[in-house]
Amino acid sequence: AQDIFLRHNVTGSLNDFLLGVKLDAGDIAVTDLEYHAIVNICRLRCERENRQLRTIKIPENFNSPEELAEKISEQIDDKVRMLMISHVMTGTGLKIPLQVLADKLAKKNVVLAVDGAQGAGNHKLHLNDFKNLHFYGGNFHKWFMAPKGTGFGWVPEWFHDQVQPIQGGWTTFEQPAVFQPFGDNHRFAQKMLMSSCVSFPTFY
Repeated sequence: AQDIFLRHNVTGSLNDFLLGVKLDAGDIAVTDLEYHAIVNICRLRCERENRQLRTIKIPENFNSPEELAEKISEQIDDKVRMLMISHVMTGTGLKIPLQVLADKLAKKNVVLAVDGAQGAGNHKLHLNDFKNLHFYGGNFHKWFMAPKGTGFGWVPEWFHDQVQPIQGGWTTFEQPAVFQPFGDNHRFAQKMLMSSCVSFPTFY
């Protein structure tokens, strides 16, 4: 619970991460099969911070998940600071081998952010088993069969201090008592909590 924050959809959680994660100077990369609304979040940060938005080509031919990950990784040079990629491509259904890719990008010191809009419920997700993955965001209203208006973001505990909320409110700094039990009384879950006038019954 301490690693997850709730949003109305994956676009909301990706906004929080892609705009709120600390990044050294350098470029942001997306693939040529990404959902354009999410590409625009990356473009927004690039334009705000004078970064280059780079497009990585997903190969049409590969013989194994490992080869797919290698062909993606080899396009990432030392100027790229973050790659945003889908777990399951919306238009084609192609599944990206996240763990293999994460291991390769860790050697290049690249932040890996995953758009899992089509992931939750489509595949079994054991998020804490992922190593070197910095963010996974998803929708519950697709393959998880939950109501619309339910999404989430996940950040591993070792990366919590690199992410700041992009909006302020009741939970940004000191915690009012009513919010303290949230997320097992964990600081990251509390500061990422939607604390404005929000209806939570769809999540329940």
